[in-house]
Amino acid sequence: MRDIQRVLEHWGAWAADGAINCKWPRASVLAKLAIPSIGKMQPSCGDQDGEKIDKAIRRLKDYKKDYYSLIIMYYLKRYSPQKIADHYGVSRDKVVKRLQAAEGFIEGCLVMDEVKLEIDRFVKEERNILH
Repeated sequence: MRDIQRVLEHWGAWAADGAINCKWPRASVLAKLAIPSIGKMQPSCGDQDGEKIDKAIRRLKDYKKDYYSLIIMYYLKRYSPQKIADHYGVSRDKVVKRLQAAEGFIEGCLVMDEVKLEIDRFVKEERNILH
């Protein structure tokens, strides 16, 4: 089974490094300054994997835009669940549950489309090293 949270962390680093494909709106200079440069601090995925994950995230945006916003805030902008909760005026638990639902949707899209990611191999290796 795929570790979707680690996959999304790698995607977030890839996207924050400016590798977002042309289907994503380009952020303004000020908006880019608000996104911490995590790409150098954390491993990212390659362009092919990033684009496949992008496709699943765009499907989430079409299905449930508020869940999509949570994914962007958490994995791309690197906001904590508490900061997101404060922003929306909801509990941290509600944010965590909605993030889990969004992650499940993205994972479901990848599974349904039988998407193979190069990063899966590296994520499994990371998990084996840590355990």
